[in-house]
Amino acid sequence: MYGKAVVFLVSIASISARTTNMLLETEMPPSCFGKSYCFEKTEKYPQKLIDSIIAKLDPPVVEGEGGMSIAPRDSEDAEHGCERRVIFEPIFEILDKDSNVRYVVQSDRFTQKIRTEACVHPGRITSANWASHAAYLEKSHIQDYNISCVEKRIDYSFLALSLDGNSLEDVDVQGGVPVCCSCHISKL
Repeated sequence: MYGKAVVFLVSIASISARTTNMLLETEMPPSCFGKSYCFEKTEKYPQKLIDSIIAKLDPPVVEGEGGMSIAPRDSEDAEHGCERRVIFEPIFEILDKDSNVRYVVQSDRFTQKIRTEACVHPGRITSANWASHAAYLEKSHIQDYNISCVEKRIDYSFLALSLDGNSLEDVDVQGGVPVCCSCHISKL
């Protein structure tokens, strides 16, 4: 009787160790290299594990129209000086403050989205890189003004799978999430 119980416990410990190693050895997908968040859902995303943890929650996660809904901003000015990329999709992976890749909880019954806005060409606009901003600025502007495209980031946390794969926890995104690309202008 005791022999079977020991084998069962060793088997569970072995599965838990493999899950922990898999979660600790995860890397961001190539399309998200250098970012602290990723919209891409890869083959490694542990959907079944996340769904099984959500199913066991007490109180249960309820499907419905709850939560916060964010509509597009009114009168967004596309010609404010800096090209930006706005995305409002689920985020599947983030880097935590210790640089571990963490899986954000996403399922049919629980979705987490945030509107991100990143500068396509962050940094100072000069005569050398002006061409990438030509749709937004006249070349004469960079002769009289110091113009920069600057991202504003906010600290943000997501509900994510724990590193041992046994539970869910709030995890802060390393360096925050970009929510605004603004054009900073000052006279030379």
